[in-house]
Amino acid sequence: MMRFSICFFILIMFCGEVRAEYYNTVSIDNFTFKLSKESKGRIIVENTKDNQLVTCKITGWNDELSTNGGVISLTSDNLGVIINSASGYVSVEDLMKCKGESVKLTRIQFYHSDFAKLIDVNFKHKLALAIIVIDARLDEYQAIVSSFNGKKNLITAKGFWNDNPAGEVSEDDTFYVGDNYYKGKISSDGNYVSPVELDCSSEAFPGVWDIKEEKRVVFDDREGPLSIDEKCKNLFTLKN
Repeated sequence: MMRFSICFFILIMFCGEVRAEYYNTVSIDNFTFKLSKESKGRIIVENTKDNQLVTCKITGWNDELSTNGGVISLTSDNLGVIINSASGYVSVEDLMKCKGESVKLTRIQFYHSDFAKLIDVNFKHKLALAIIVIDARLDEYQAIVSSFNGKKNLITAKGFWNDNPAGEVSEDDTFYVGDNYYKGKISSDGNYVSPVELDCSSEAFPGVWDIKEEKRVVFDDREGPLSIDEKCKNLFTLKN
């Protein structure tokens, strides 16, 4: 229980620092989205095809620690835009339709969604990928893969959050994230997850995982004409 309390406190402090420093834009089709630097809780939507630029208010976002601007990310299935500091998402469809009115922030309930940072969502298969900061100073994290409204981590292995640790977390049980939280992805078919770097080599950590089988996916470039990277990327290629 002590581990939970410490991590929750560190997450609040660390996220407060990140929100003030980072700012980015995401694009899909003819649209680009970015949080407003001038107005807290608003997102700028640009339609490059029609040469239209509007600002839409995000409702349901009540975060005293957030500042103007901030990090956003497109979910791997292209259906939602994740708002970093809110750990929730806004529908891409709603953003594309917005003409200056409001859009709704939605928070997904999943295993420890109360203190984990949402990284990716697969809406069709109702899966969420999140990370939990273990040591903000050393930039050490663990991952959560959960069903919507789930009560457990779907993967039990090193690098994944465990509610019942036997003592302190060791360095070989955490991974480094760096400047970009959103390198982690869930495959479009809901079968695979990569908490951080997309790497299917034997040296990768925590690597790519088969969610249903709960086992690592490791490729050898000596098998077949494709490289390890090509085989790995094929698992996460967006399919209709």
